[in-house]
Amino acid sequence: MTTAYAPRRYGLAMTETPGVPHEDAGGITEEVIRRVVVEFYRRARLDSRIGPKFERHVHDWDWHLDRMTDFWSAALLRTGRYSGNPIQRHQGVIGLNRGDFDRWIALFAETVGDLCPGPRAEAFNRRALRMREAMTKMLAVDDRSDGTNGGRTMNADSRRLTVLASSCQACDVHTVRVHHQHFPELQVEGNNAEQAADHLADRLTASLDSISTPSRKEAVQAAIADIRAFVDRAGEAHPGRDA
Repeated sequence: MTTAYAPRRYGLAMTETPGVPHEDAGGITEEVIRRVVVEFYRRARLDSRIGPKFERHVHDWDWHLDRMTDFWSAALLRTGRYSGNPIQRHQGVIGLNRGDFDRWIALFAETVGDLCPGPRAEAFNRRALRMREAMTKMLAVDDRSDGTNGGRTMNADSRRLTVLASSCQACDVHTVRVHHQHFPELQVEGNNAEQAADHLADRLTASLDSISTPSRKEAVQAAIADIRAFVDRAGEAHPGRDA
C-alpha cells in the first residue's frame, strides 16, 4: 500500500523543483525514507553528543519528523515537497561544531546501513555528506571537535547580553529575562539564563528570513554569535545543568 503525502509549505525558498527521482534513488520509496528518518532521530535523541542539541531546539517532534521526511523525499525523489533554508535554521543552534556534524554523519550512515544497505544507503549518504560540507562551510563552524574559539564566535562577546532575574514570592515562581543590547526591544524569558538565551537565539534566527537589509541581517547574525558565546560560557560554569 502506497502512502499519499500532501505537499507541505514552510514559507521558504524551494530547495529543488519537482521532477523524476534521481537515478541513484532506485528502490527508495516514501516508506523507506520515513523509516530512515524515524529511526535516525530515535538514535540521535539517545546519543550523548548530539542528542542534547536536538532536544534543546526541537520542540515538536512530530512536525520535525514530517519536515525531515519531506526533505529527503525532495532530495532523493524530487517530489518538491520540502521548502526551507537549513543554513539559517542551524544558525541558532548554540555551540555547533565540526565534531557534531561528524557524529551526525556517522550515526546517519549507521542507520541507513542497517535499514537499507547497498546502493540505497549510498544514495542517502552521498547527500548527507554534501549537506555536512555545505553546512560547516556556510556556518563557519570550528574544525576542532570541542568547538572552542573557532568560527564566527571568535569576535563574539557574551557581555552584550543583559540578564535580569525576577521572582514572584506569592507563587514561588522564578524567571530570568534576557535581551541583547543591540535589540533591547526583544526580551525573552526562561527558567534560567541559558534557557532564555536559547529562546532568544531561536527568535532571532527565525527573524532572518524576513530581513531584506544586509546590514540588519549581519547585526542579527552577530547577536546570535554573542548568544552562542554566552551559552558556551554558562555551560562551562555549570557543566551538569540541564537548560
